[in-house]
Amino acid sequence: MHRTEQEPARETKATAVHFDTGAQFVEQEPEFWERTSPEALAKRIERADARIEFHPGENPEFMHALARVRLAIPSSRWSRILERLEPGIWMSCDNGPDWDPRVLGNGGVAIRNFHRILGIELGDGVSVSGVKAAQIRREVQSVLRRGLAEPGVMLMHHGPKGIIFSLRVPENCRFRGQSILFAPASLVEGLEVLGAAARSRQGMLAIRLFQDTVCVYTIYRHSDDADTAVESFALARFDLDSTFSMSDILDGANAWPEFLKWVNDDLDQELPDFDVPLSLQEDIRTLMTSDEPNSWASRLFKLMKQFPPLFGKDHLRPHIAGPRTAWATGNRRCCIYSFEGAVSALRVTRTIAALHMEGAKPLKAPGAEGIPSVRTPYLNVAEARKVAVALCQRFGPLWLTIPHLGLDHREAKGGRRRGNGAWYGFARRGGVVVGA
Repeated sequence: MHRTEQEPARETKATAVHFDTGAQFVEQEPEFWERTSPEALAKRIERADARIEFHPGENPEFMHALARVRLAIPSSRWSRILERLEPGIWMSCDNGPDWDPRVLGNGGVAIRNFHRILGIELGDGVSVSGVKAAQIRREVQSVLRRGLAEPGVMLMHHGPKGIIFSLRVPENCRFRGQSILFAPASLVEGLEVLGAAARSRQGMLAIRLFQDTVCVYTIYRHSDDADTAVESFALARFDLDSTFSMSDILDGANAWPEFLKWVNDDLDQELPDFDVPLSLQEDIRTLMTSDEPNSWASRLFKLMKQFPPLFGKDHLRPHIAGPRTAWATGNRRCCIYSFEGAVSALRVTRTIAALHMEGAKPLKAPGAEGIPSVRTPYLNVAEARKVAVALCQRFGPLWLTIPHLGLDHREAKGGRRRGNGAWYGFARRGGVVVGA
């Protein structure tokens, strides 16, 4: 089980068992399953227009009816029946804390806000760079003092032992991109750095902290479909007295296999508790954990990945995450990202230019020849300008995204400009982007 402590009160939401025969949509009463013969049920499943979604714990009569079908028909036919079934354990929260940031299995951040799920809008950031670390620390501490009486004001920091939640800046704390200050915009007004980055912003903010850079993001309402991923697969949740290890964060090629282990650990407990007949448990588990895109595990994994990773296993390195829409096909877009992400993007479309931030090797992928390599832990604004100049000279109009700086700038044909590049001092001279 990967649920952390202090889960909010919740009720389980079951997807009704139904048969869609075109215009007809029928929900069945429990007594229906008791009096339906195995052959009749098998035929109804085979005639269904779509896969039958159901919660194995909320439809015990249906589960026992399925067990009778399994015993009554040949294994080849049972295999076809299974292809029509889509079990899932989905939940819906009707209550919860007013502000409870969670670190999900992939290092992404989701916020429980009563019954709502909130996310950090990484595609809409504004940054101030070239600031002294001591000043950032002072201003963060000032905001935390101002917000002692306000709910949701807190610092989320990845230190040597893991994630902590604090109402003050810890001693010997260094901000390396894995620290987030949550505060309303009203609390940063008048501060030289945080106030400048948050200008024109309203409501609750997520402020990502680096040694010489702050990046301010707004908060958005995410789909409630993420309830299960947020409740069942959070590695950390708000608790001032706990430290949460990040050693289990899912990353790299092993993310999916490791996630399946988590899911299977949950099912080891859930399926017996749900009174799923023993003869069905292995089949139900196989359906829920298959590689098929509509399986329960696959859908959970996709929902979790909708929250870009901001935290990694190593607290000493900034964990770079891109906007929710990381790549734009049909445009020349450069996303300063990981080496692996750059290569992956180039495989999607030849029109994308990508530049890796870390690693010793330059890009070796179709279309990447001549793209400069930057090997700093993270870019500052001056370096970003140099990158923009080099890329614009090579490719002409481009779309440049530097996620951890919050930069999202587009140079279109005809000199049209979109995005927030002006805030970073970008200008055009002779049809080429330059640093102003």
